[in-house]
Formats: sequence, C-alpha cells, structure tokens
Amino acid sequence: AYGMGAVLVTYRQLRGHGEPSLLGWWLVALGFLTHLVAMSSTLMIHHGEVAFDLKVSLEFVSLAVALLYLLSCRIPGVEAPVVGIVVLPMLALSVLASRVLPQAHRIELLTVTHPILIAHLVMSLLAYGLLTIAAIFALMDAFQDHALKSKHLGRLFHVLPALYRLET
Repeated sequence: AYGMGAVLVTYRQLRGHGEPSLLGWWLVALGFLTHLVAMSSTLMIHHGEVAFDLKVSLEFVSLAVALLYLLSCRIPGVEAPVVGIVVLPMLALSVLASRVLPQAHRIELLTVTHPILIAHLVMSLLAYGLLTIAAIFALMDAFQDHALKSKHLGRLFHVLPALYRLET
C-alpha cells in the first residue's frame, strides 16, 4: 500500500496536480493500518516484550514517519504531497528491508510495561520520524537553492513547491 501510494502521489505531482490525492492518502492509511496491526500482533505474541534491534527499530520509525505523513497531509499549507515523493518510497523500502533483514542472534528482550517507558519510546520514535521528514525538507531546500544559484532548472525543480513555502 505504501508503494502504490508512492506511485500515485508521484504521478500526480509530476503531472502538476497541486492538490493532494485522496486515493493516495487512503492507500497510505491502509498501509499504515496494516503496518500497525502487524506490529501490534508481534507485540501481543511476545506479550509486550520487544527485541530492539535494527529490524524492529526500522519498523517503529517507519511507522512513526507514516503517521506523521498522514497527519501532515490533513494540515492546510503543509507541502506533504511533495514530500510524499521521497517519503513514501522510503517507507515502502524500509518495510521491505525490515522483513528481509536477518533476526539478531542474541536477543535481549525488553519488557515495555511501565507507562513512563512507553511514553518515552513513543515520543522518541515520533521524534525520529519528524527528524526524517525535516531532513527531507532540508534536502529539497538545498536542491532548490543549488538549482537557483547554478541556473540549472530541471523538471524536478518545477514539481517542488516555491522556496519560500518550503522554508515556511
């Protein structure tokens, strides 16, 4: 669903449709819910114990990025559909990578039952997700700045939002 949403959002942006795709949003929402159910079932099977290795961390951070993307699409004035050109393929690849990565040999399980620890984990994962989206905005800003200064304006330059809107 993340991959199909990425294709739809990218297609609409390259065609010059400025408004976000409602079908693309629902595809990403379907991917998010499927991802959430898969992560929840993993937690339930292991009774709340999680082995925090690269694989699990990648899944949690990609889940946070998907949530932040979905929320930002509903906020007027935020350039979320344009960021979707980069974020959604990254989400699809990260979910695929988390399924392909081997399980850690030495598994140390961490029981997540204390409310303070749960709040800390949720806030830190949302922070990583927000940092990922901010990094993508910064890369888009740097790309546009470089294209303006070197006067090499390509097709991608016209797809991106105006520099002042991106910086806002």
